[in-house]
Amino acid sequence: MIEARLGQELEEVFANRAHLYRLLLEELETELRAERAERLLARVIARRGREVGARLFEGPGSGRSLRRCRPVPDGEPGPGPPLTARPRTRRPG
Repeated sequence: MIEARLGQELEEVFANRAHLYRLLLEELETELRAERAERLLARVIARRGREVGARLFEGPGSGRSLRRCRPVPDGEPGPGPPLTARPRTRRPG
C-alpha cells in the first residue's frame, strides 16, 4: 500500500517537473529564438545536474549509496541518466 502511494507520488513529481520545463521553454521561446531557448534550458538543467552530482561525490560519507556510480563526462546535454551504475550481483552458492 505504501509502496503504491509513494510510486504514485513520485510519478506526480516527475510529471509536474516536466510541465514546469514545458512552460519555462514556452516562455523562453517567446523571448528568444526556439533554438536558443532550447540550448539555454538544456544548459541550465545540465548545470543543475553537475551541482547535484558534485554533492553526491564529494568525499567520505556522502553519496554512500552511489559509491559504484560515476558521473557522466562533461559535454553536450543529451538523453540518458546523469549517473550510471553497475549493480552488484551475487552468484548463487
